[in-house]
Amino acid sequence: MKDETKTDADMTKRETPCNADLAAKVLRDVAAHYRAMAEENLEAQERLLQNAEVCEDVARMVEEDPLGTFTEPMPGEDGDDTLH
Repeated sequence: MKDETKTDADMTKRETPCNADLAAKVLRDVAAHYRAMAEENLEAQERLLQNAEVCEDVARMVEEDPLGTFTEPMPGEDGDDTLH
């Protein structure tokens, strides 16, 4: 029989999501929107799929390390507007 005991941390996260959980969900929703737009707009498809990937990557980063630091230039700071 599998042990289904939940720790306090597991229950707290599940019952009371924090801002990082919400941010990750919103970013994943945005990524899904970019992917849907990419299916309909072949001209911008590559850029939209790149934006979706960035959103997924940031969602993962926020979930795994909400207070972590970001060492790369922010989009637009180095002249490359990754997200459009």
